[in-house]
Amino acid sequence: MKERCPFLSLLCIPMMGILLFTIVPNVYPNDFDRETHTVTIIKDIVEAGAPTIPDAFRERAIKFYSDISHVGEATPIKTGETIICYEVPLFTDNKINIANIYLSTSPKYVVEWPGWRMDEVPEALETEDSFFDEGSMISSFFSESLFIAPTLISTSSPSFLQRTGLPGEGKAMNRHFGSPLDPKDADFLIEGWDKIPYKNIAPSSEWINYVNGQFDRGWKFQKGIRVSSNKCNSYSASFIADWWTIVKAGKKINQYTNFYRGDTELGTSPRKLELIYRVRAGEDPETYKSINFMRDMITRESSLSSLEAYAKILSTPWGEFTVNDPLIPSITHISKGNLTGISGYKILFQTPDPDSEKILSQALENDGILLAGLTYRHRGVPVFRSVHTVAIIGYTDVGKKRYFIYKENYGEFPWDKPEDSEGGPSYRMMPAEEFFEAYAFY
Repeated sequence: MKERCPFLSLLCIPMMGILLFTIVPNVYPNDFDRETHTVTIIKDIVEAGAPTIPDAFRERAIKFYSDISHVGEATPIKTGETIICYEVPLFTDNKINIANIYLSTSPKYVVEWPGWRMDEVPEALETEDSFFDEGSMISSFFSESLFIAPTLISTSSPSFLQRTGLPGEGKAMNRHFGSPLDPKDADFLIEGWDKIPYKNIAPSSEWINYVNGQFDRGWKFQKGIRVSSNKCNSYSASFIADWWTIVKAGKKINQYTNFYRGDTELGTSPRKLELIYRVRAGEDPETYKSINFMRDMITRESSLSSLEAYAKILSTPWGEFTVNDPLIPSITHISKGNLTGISGYKILFQTPDPDSEKILSQALENDGILLAGLTYRHRGVPVFRSVHTVAIIGYTDVGKKRYFIYKENYGEFPWDKPEDSEGGPSYRMMPAEEFFEAYAFY
């Protein structure tokens, strides 16, 4: 199913009661001036249709897009002294900044809209397999590329764009969404935060080629920023395990082989935690949830979506085992049991909480490292679920607002080095209201 307008292609894939919408440019208008700060803003992405059942996501999405009326003044985004892009705020009629778009440095054109990218044009995505083959082509500059919406969103008429020039009205709020930072500037950090070992979820083309050659997996590698994996849950859970093993239990951590890169890394293997999850899912699928329509872009495995399930794994016995990986048999996973010393977990909140800043602050100070889910990847469309899992290690106050520092699972770059296909800054910060759920351990 496909709808077109002069500026957009709206590709819809019905899967398991859900439509996946990917918005990409069809063609640029003839008068689209890439050499100026000319931008195109969203006026009305979706039309309200009569819902058959109440759907908060749909109603919020409709309101989010229909409220945008004009753009603000472009602000350069820098890493050190280098401008990497320009941030342009989108405003409502009452001057509230509710989203941002991003312009490239030269030539000046839109590289990211809220939640998707405008400069890639994948082929029509008609099946689940083709969707995941092509999905990595629409990776976003800062945030996740896919806008997932229920079938209740109307597609009876095409969306349209309204072109507007800069400068505009108002200025963007400095919200520090996913901003890299130097932990030395933090106001509070947990004990032993710097002992948590580096791990990298970014795939290696050489390793993918090796796996394909040895085991005929047919995996595909495409170079890009954050286009590879939905395994942030297991990586962040492994950070929790490592911190507890090193700092609380005072034990030595072991080595393992990185599932995506073939590198030797220190600590708890994220892949081992995934396999424990999958075994338990066979016995208790309600607790250990999987999402089949959201699959890993390389392995095609279903997404292991429950943060609480990972909290259960971290706080219960694992048993002793030695097993070859089912997808890469040359990797052996060894468990001598759960050696973290974690005996249980506490649910801090499982939906956004108005007291989240206080809750997170007290939990960090009293319990140490936290497992948490963000409602944004970095910047993008707000959703009613966790879209990126992180391990919170501290906080810092900027003016009157507190931002929570988390350890990224995508590289070990210093805060001022731009993210690329090989990795990104080790630490970022987000305000409390952008955390959807959080868990502490004891």
